[in-house]
Amino acid sequence: MTKSSKADVKVVAFDQRFADRAVPWLAQLYPDANDMEAVRRHAVNIATSPANDLYGVEVNGVPAAIIGILEQNPIERSASLMVISDPVYQGKGLGRPVTAWLLDVLKGGRFVLLRAFCTNLQSKNMLRKVGFREIKVPGTLMEYRYV
Repeated sequence: MTKSSKADVKVVAFDQRFADRAVPWLAQLYPDANDMEAVRRHAVNIATSPANDLYGVEVNGVPAAIIGILEQNPIERSASLMVISDPVYQGKGLGRPVTAWLLDVLKGGRFVLLRAFCTNLQSKNMLRKVGFREIKVPGTLMEYRYV
């Protein structure tokens, strides 16, 4: 898939096809992790928490990403977004439409917090383009705010 291709991108229900890919896709975010079992437990916690709304993203019918709305707080009207993709689709223009889809789901003036790894320049640039602003850098993660 290239940025110029006319791929069929669909947001679908999170199912076992995506659950099976969660650990390897999440592990890519933590390349220095010495404990892959801890990464697996983290993925299971995300996938099984009733507080999280997870969705799958297909490109031409193939699982390409897992997206989610996490840590929703109705009192603060806040939420965190998650986008984890297959490395094959990184840098191919998938992040922008799925982030826009998540923001559309969250309409209603919520404060949205998103964390991205500081070394992921493509992600940082995309987040700025869709309206996120950097607010702080806790360790290796950059936090962004969208209002």
